[in-house]
Amino acid sequence: MTKLCIDYPMKYTHLLKGDITFALAQLYERFPAYEKTMIRLREEGREIMLDNGAWEFKVSMPVEDYLEIIQLLEPTYAVIPDAYQDAKKSRKLTLEFFDKFIPLNLDTKLIYAPQGKNITEIIEEYNFNVNKFFAYMDMVGIPKHVGDLLNRVAFTDMLYDSADIKFQKVHFLGYWNYEELMFAPKERKSAAWYLHSIDTKYPVKYAYLPTKFKDQLDYYLTEDKLNIDSFEVAVEHFYEGLLKLKWTKK
Repeated sequence: MTKLCIDYPMKYTHLLKGDITFALAQLYERFPAYEKTMIRLREEGREIMLDNGAWEFKVSMPVEDYLEIIQLLEPTYAVIPDAYQDAKKSRKLTLEFFDKFIPLNLDTKLIYAPQGKNITEIIEEYNFNVNKFFAYMDMVGIPKHVGDLLNRVAFTDMLYDSADIKFQKVHFLGYWNYEELMFAPKERKSAAWYLHSIDTKYPVKYAYLPTKFKDQLDYYLTEDKLNIDSFEVAVEHFYEGLLKLKWTKK
């Protein structure tokens, strides 16, 4: 079954619902309590997915700083640095990242999320980078701005068909809500790839309703009490939906 990665506010990062805990490098760098919790979770065997924050903060962390955190935290997965919808900047970041990452010989599995303003740019960027670094990439990440589930599946099929080197494992970044899963197609054009995991804030935001957060930092720094019962209901809804995605199994 597809793994569920939950993106928690800092106050509730210790919760163990879902299969993977999402971690932001900027929060790890700025908040010692967050850093301590992430290290403890990792030491206890929890899978951690580290991200560079390009979507959340509209700017990617400097590569050297990001790599330092990867070495300290030793996350299970890390998203390769990128720039939101900017193929040119993303390419520069990817080249710089691998120039420094490869000699370190780390065990962290890398997620590559090609960026661009349109489908053509994203496909071109994918092919440029995988032809250089495919051996170091564990899975492909499909960015949030591609759209809902149906759009992401159609786009992933298109990317697969256009790929110079074919991928298998896929991660959907920033999943909107579990209701999308009800419209999941039973079959896909490119059946060779499978959905390894998704990350989402939705179960937390569902539990905070009717509260709405001003921005990403407001979400991560909230001190409001989480309705645990509502949160757990939303998590179960996600798992029920993921169980229906028969095509996610390799």
